[in-house]
Amino acid sequence: MRKTFILFATLFLILDTALFAQTAEEIAKASYDLPDGKTSSYVAVLTLFDKSGKSRTREIAQFNMKDGTTKKGVTVFRSPKDVAGVSYLSFDYPDNPDGSVKDSDSWLYLPAMKKVRRVSGSSKDDDFQGTDFTYDDMGTRSLGKDTFAILGEDTVDGVACWKLEYTAKDKSAKISRRVLWIGKENYVTYKGEYYDKQGKLFKTLECQDITQIDGYWTTQKMIMTTLATNHKTVFEMKDIQYDKEINPSFFTVSALEREQVK
Repeated sequence: MRKTFILFATLFLILDTALFAQTAEEIAKASYDLPDGKTSSYVAVLTLFDKSGKSRTREIAQFNMKDGTTKKGVTVFRSPKDVAGVSYLSFDYPDNPDGSVKDSDSWLYLPAMKKVRRVSGSSKDDDFQGTDFTYDDMGTRSLGKDTFAILGEDTVDGVACWKLEYTAKDKSAKISRRVLWIGKENYVTYKGEYYDKQGKLFKTLECQDITQIDGYWTTQKMIMTTLATNHKTVFEMKDIQYDKEINPSFFTVSALEREQVK
């Protein structure tokens, strides 16, 4: 009887684990779908460090709004003077019903030229205004651009995580794959590794000061380091607000041209 009980208990445990185990795709989607409010805004201080340790600081304001299934975001540099007024507008769309990617629309405004230019899909892997973050990092990367695999489990600062691999379907992509440490309890990213087309580790991401603000999980500090140049950007958020009214006209190309967003 004891052996029979142990056998049934073991089988139940196996079935229970299989029943509730999540696939890589489900984990990636849960992380992508993390609630972040109808609107959100914050001010961020970006500190750029070169290989000698010298630093320079930039401040940006970020505004986000959901318009149906479209995620709209606008970023404006406030300081220093050489980049003040530079603005970036992006519209991120859900994937098409067949699973194919619907490319985001993005525009960059350069006040020195008084001109708005579109940011093409091939430029999304470029560095964002001299930082170690890319245009893609500043928006919401479509799930349809990658395939997914669970590499294992790990802990980051005592938090249990999945190690989730995102492999770019586009073989020409500057970043061929990403490995993200996704929290098992909240689906928040705690750490990241970014690999180039040759499969060499290119950048690392550290996420800190992760907490809930107004019920939304928020990462208040990120450190992105480019290994080849030993250059890094520290991204620190403050004045974070959710579900506050934001003028919808902020999210227009004409608002960039009029330098309405400050």
